[in-house]
Amino acid sequence: MIRYNRVPDKQMLDMFKEQRILSCLKEIKVPNRFEGLVSFDIQFRRNNTINIYCGLTKLADIKMIYDGFEITTHQTYAAQSCAKKIMRIWKNTDNASGEFIQALNEYLNNVEVSERWWKKEGKLQTRWLKRFGTDWDDSLPWAIFDREVVLGYDSEIDKKSIKENFINRIKLIIQKIEQKHPEYGSIKKKEPSELDMIGVSKEGDALILIEAKESRAQDMYYAPLQILYYMLEWENALRSNSSSSILEGISSLINAKKETGLFKREMPNIIISKIPKIKPILAIGVKEWSGEIYRRIKATIKIINDEENNILSNLEIWEYPENGNPKLIP
Repeated sequence: MIRYNRVPDKQMLDMFKEQRILSCLKEIKVPNRFEGLVSFDIQFRRNNTINIYCGLTKLADIKMIYDGFEITTHQTYAAQSCAKKIMRIWKNTDNASGEFIQALNEYLNNVEVSERWWKKEGKLQTRWLKRFGTDWDDSLPWAIFDREVVLGYDSEIDKKSIKENFINRIKLIIQKIEQKHPEYGSIKKKEPSELDMIGVSKEGDALILIEAKESRAQDMYYAPLQILYYMLEWENALRSNSSSSILEGISSLINAKKETGLFKREMPNIIISKIPKIKPILAIGVKEWSGEIYRRIKATIKIINDEENNILSNLEIWEYPENGNPKLIP
């Protein structure tokens, strides 16, 4: 069984209702010292957990327990004096709301976060998540509904076998690229862990798998190989007996974010009655590479398509400058 289930229980979702204790999460603001970071990011996770992200790092894990929730975080942040009031168990009571908001704001306004987490790729991902998530409108062809995406497997043996199969296929492709284009040099090999972001088409008939890159040339060389892994994994999952439950998990997550106000009601949702298409996207900040780099990226994609039945034939590269608008790179 393959799983994708990140929806909290109704009891936790109810805490987002007006005047309830977690309703303030929809209104939290980013302090000016995080220059260029457009928002903190709220995400639902398995086992009744909510994460608050600052760029690429998690500032808080909110986990439901009994009639309330407990907030914890990495020791790097928990050890700071601003965290003392917020890192504890909170009861799901209306009279706790004011105290909770004050403690949360004190923490978020003062916590020290290394720039490596929120500058560069951290800002880039947050920009995409906000515009294609909380701020989505129908001028955009697709929407983003989750980040750090991982499929769950009931069997660790099956998971290992599936992963090794995909990695070995990618290794063979890397060998072919290095043999055909020795001028590219050795390709940086990176073990897959989490898909950066996942979305749904405006029509609801396609899943969008998104890898975000700062757009440096050395990152772009292996970006198609990274997204290839997730294309293989998701194609396999949607061909399996678990496809219906995976699609229901996606639909339920989007509906939960609409219900809690994290998404607009107009946000598109996946059609669960049929297997969706899958579209890969490389999301960058600004296209800063030369024509030669772009040619090499296209050559890499061609070899991948030759070996894997045109799996990346519909791949698109999008850019989103810090002070501009997102657009497709032709």
